[in-house]
Amino acid sequence: MAGLTEDAKGNLYGTASYGGNDSDITCNYRGCGVVFKLNTAGTTFKTLYTFQGSPDGQGPQGVLVRDAKGNLYGTTAYGGTIGVGTVFELSPAGNETAEYSFTDGPAMYGGSPLSGVIRDSAGNLYGTTASGDGSGGVVYKLDTSGNETPLFFFPLNPSEYGVDGAFPLAPLTRDAAGNLYGTTTVGGTGDAVGNCPVGCGVVFKVDTAGNTTVLHNFAGPEGNEPVGGVIQDAAGNLYGTTTNGGTGQFINGCGVVFKLTPAGKLKVLYNFTGGTDGAGPWAGLACDRANLDKPCPTSGYLYGSTTGASVPYGGAGLYGTLFSIKY
Repeated sequence: MAGLTEDAKGNLYGTASYGGNDSDITCNYRGCGVVFKLNTAGTTFKTLYTFQGSPDGQGPQGVLVRDAKGNLYGTTAYGGTIGVGTVFELSPAGNETAEYSFTDGPAMYGGSPLSGVIRDSAGNLYGTTASGDGSGGVVYKLDTSGNETPLFFFPLNPSEYGVDGAFPLAPLTRDAAGNLYGTTTVGGTGDAVGNCPVGCGVVFKVDTAGNTTVLHNFAGPEGNEPVGGVIQDAAGNLYGTTTNGGTGQFINGCGVVFKLTPAGKLKVLYNFTGGTDGAGPWAGLACDRANLDKPCPTSGYLYGSTTGASVPYGGAGLYGTLFSIKY
């Protein structure tokens, strides 16, 4: 479900949401998922850890993050103490520790983390959950002692999704000052009755004090449903994709690539047409940079993928594209 993480030697690390122990009823005979390692030649594949469901977790879906000692950190969407996910650490020796089990209860600490975590220089982890006891998700911090602090709850109104957005599915981006940036798939104030009656999603910022600002509310013509997160350049501009919206041939559009300036001005860099260029970018973007802890350059190329081309859902044998765009 997620991309890969590379070490200095070029080895790749990733997760599979199912498999591993698929003969066990614990995860309905589908397996609880694994963490794996693959060399770049594709000749050596190794399962580093097989999840058991409880208490370690089930269904890892996010990208892993790796520290200088080779420890891997990630999340599971399910499993743990009460079944709503965990944050885990996996040592180079293959020892797994559930750093935190989500509760999704009255304390509203969140549940169902569908994205991975990011890590600061002190070792604190930051991420999002897709739910949280009556809320539309949570932005959280997990310190090195395993203590979770909810930084922001996405509120839900009785008849609609919150004006601050709801249901973040993508990982966060963190700048040098410690501010966090992300997207929600729905909610916000944009086009609440037309292209997206539950809101078209937002780009948000959470500062170091936990204050949250909606940087942009999407409306259908400029994009709708930003499932992937955002990346940032050295000037503070944010770049991302929306799965729907834009001017493409499909009823709800084919998705866009966008740029959002620090002043909050959004520019559509590209409208997918649904032809040979693709449609429905689901994941975020990558840029040319030597160190993932550094921002993108202020000009260069963005890289991404689409889920379909020519007709909805990638029919007629056309199952998506890989693309680059100059910015």
